[in-house]
Amino acid sequence: MRTVKLGFKPEIQGLRAIAVVIVLIFHIWPNILPGGYVGVDIFFVISGYLITTLLLKEAEKTGSISLSHFYSRRVRRLMPAATAVFIVVAVCFPLLPAIYWQSTSKEIVASALYFQNWWLASEAVDYLAAGNQPSPLQHFWSLSVEEQYYIIWPVLLLASIRIFRKNNFSEKKIFRKLLLSIGFISLLYSIYLTETNSAISYFSTATRAWELALGGSLAVYNNWQFFSSFTKRLLGFIGLILILVSSSFYSENTAFPGIAALIPTLGATFIIIAGNSASFFSVSYLLSTRVFQYLGDISYSLYLWHWPTIIFYQAFTKTSINITDGLIIILVSLTLAHLSKFFIEDKFLVNRNKTARSAISLAFVLITISLASAFYIYRYDMSLTASSNEVNQATNDFQVLAKSAKEDVPSVYELGCHADPTTTEAFACKFGAESSNFKVALIGDSHAAQWVPALEKIAESRQWALFSYTKSGCPISIVPVMIGKRGTHYASCDDWKRNLIVELNNLKPDIILFSQSRKYSTIDEDESSLLMKLYRLFDSNYFSQTAVNYHYQKLTEGLIETTNILSEIDADVIAIADTPTLNIDVPSCISSGIELSECDSRRKDLLAEPDPVLLTAEQLSDLKVIDMNKHLCSSTHCPAILNGKIVWRDTNHVTASYARDIADDFENELIEHLPFLKTNGDNHQRSD
Repeated sequence: MRTVKLGFKPEIQGLRAIAVVIVLIFHIWPNILPGGYVGVDIFFVISGYLITTLLLKEAEKTGSISLSHFYSRRVRRLMPAATAVFIVVAVCFPLLPAIYWQSTSKEIVASALYFQNWWLASEAVDYLAAGNQPSPLQHFWSLSVEEQYYIIWPVLLLASIRIFRKNNFSEKKIFRKLLLSIGFISLLYSIYLTETNSAISYFSTATRAWELALGGSLAVYNNWQFFSSFTKRLLGFIGLILILVSSSFYSENTAFPGIAALIPTLGATFIIIAGNSASFFSVSYLLSTRVFQYLGDISYSLYLWHWPTIIFYQAFTKTSINITDGLIIILVSLTLAHLSKFFIEDKFLVNRNKTARSAISLAFVLITISLASAFYIYRYDMSLTASSNEVNQATNDFQVLAKSAKEDVPSVYELGCHADPTTTEAFACKFGAESSNFKVALIGDSHAAQWVPALEKIAESRQWALFSYTKSGCPISIVPVMIGKRGTHYASCDDWKRNLIVELNNLKPDIILFSQSRKYSTIDEDESSLLMKLYRLFDSNYFSQTAVNYHYQKLTEGLIETTNILSEIDADVIAIADTPTLNIDVPSCISSGIELSECDSRRKDLLAEPDPVLLTAEQLSDLKVIDMNKHLCSSTHCPAILNGKIVWRDTNHVTASYARDIADDFENELIEHLPFLKTNGDNHQRSD
């Protein structure tokens, strides 16, 4: 993510090379550098330093900042290469599974207008989670953060200069006060939001502003330039170690950005302080070598092109990336980056006297092209869908049906009663005969919510009152867990469960059904376990299996406690075994056009993993368990399609349509455990 050259600074170019290389390796081979995402944070520090240095020099020289000159240069530098990427993505979109064409068109718009980070935040996308299907422009979130900084930062500085100059403040003093204020507030907010809403904190400009401010502080507090040569060389090595440690030992389980982002950003800061050294025994000497300088020079274009290359390569080959594939992707990315740098980037920077008007006109043209490309994708997708809808029912065109499978979700999502990560209130969706005296409550996370369509059908048939209490990513097990995979305590989940117990005691249901995913990471309540502290910070492979077993044990203990609490309510308590997590996203696989059998998964690979629900039943002999996996999987496979219907809407949730289709099987399972239901449940007697 290129910013601006202030003379020739080989250490900056070399640092850019480090940043883009670790991002590249992370995206191609995440197991090698699981924390390679910190390369983005290094770019933020570089941008903060260079842009603030540029603006400070102008302010000290002229007493003001020319916004038109600043913005025109940013447009000429950043937009041409980015627009080339947008156009290529628009041309190559048919390589992607059809279900992603509309989302790709929306992301072209979000990226062209540089609000991709907020788009992803609104979609609650977990950038690091392997289960998400990435888009070819998802990496533009970080460029959006930088662009928003480029827009807001000079305006704030200019306003501050005009306000505080009356108090005889120097431009440097004004810059310092603004940087300290923004940086301190942003860091505190980043720490807070990372703990409370990690998905949004990762993409938010507000949680990343302190990283840019950290780089900017080097421009206004420049006493470091007078450090001794030995001190600078020492800081350079420390900085490199901090970057290597964070990129090697951080992972998707690290609470990030928050306080953890200090390590790589301080590493980048120390390397900038180390500066350029003629000493052979220094980091700056290494970064000044030809390879690092070349990679730093093409780093912006390489960042732009590498991610679409990865996505389209996988879409074309329909394989996971091995060593050979990764080397091909690197070669293609380097070639595109080289061509982009010297035939697009540099061409638009030849005339440095371009006026602001011409730059704005250029931006308008480029954005128009990008939006037209997005509109083309959207219209093409809609026309294809319209022409196919007439025949898909008759021909079982599963490639077409796969597009709707993604949206084939329980009604609780549309009704707004599937609680989001911030909600603590336990409120229910109500189905069936609400006035009925026979009440059934379903509680749990999205793996419980997926059975709402089946239970809704049963409730309507039997005239029951069905109440669904579910919350996103929140297990019913009474144990603190992490939200997402970033090691942050899901505090609202704890509050929601406490409120849920109160609601159930007031509701007094006749039957309580619960389920949850097995995929949760638990947290020590007192955080006293050194093993878990190390696991949460570094996710070391040495500790991983021990930690996984620990999670299953804690989830099971929590479910036992949950069951005991629920047993105090005068209701039959029934658990629903968790459904498997597949190795593929089924709609994407089907939509890709390969043989449908290739989208099936082997049962033994999926159900071998322990399920805390079943482990709980082993310890509580009176706990009844409904296991619907026998209706989803054969003895050998968990197929993508059964009885002419797509079974899975992603990697781990049953489609609402299929859940509704097997409602009779679900009802039979209920009757097997509760024989009084054979009489339609009119004469309910608690089963003890």
